[in-house]
Amino acid sequence: MIVLGVTALVMVVTTVLMLRAKTWSKFMLKTAIDSKVDTVGSEEGKVKPGDRGTTVTRLAPGGKVLVNGEYFEAKSVDLLIDPKQEIEVIRIEDNKLIVKPINN
Repeated sequence: MIVLGVTALVMVVTTVLMLRAKTWSKFMLKTAIDSKVDTVGSEEGKVKPGDRGTTVTRLAPGGKVLVNGEYFEAKSVDLLIDPKQEIEVIRIEDNKLIVKPINN
């Protein structure tokens, strides 16, 4: 009977301590994140619609492209573009370049 009473008391004390906000503040990360994600359409203007480049990997429909000397994730408006093909940037959506092949 004593063991049951002590167990119940320990459970109540533990529950009260767990529900207090100050208890968890000791475990929380206190540093702020002040970095930014490098976006395709950032203020530097790395890529604009109309820029041209080449595919690095096959775009089926997504892959990597090289535009203005930098690598970016891209999606094609067509279903498939082979590697080392000339492409043109149509628009920028959700941090991905939307590209189309340039037909010579």
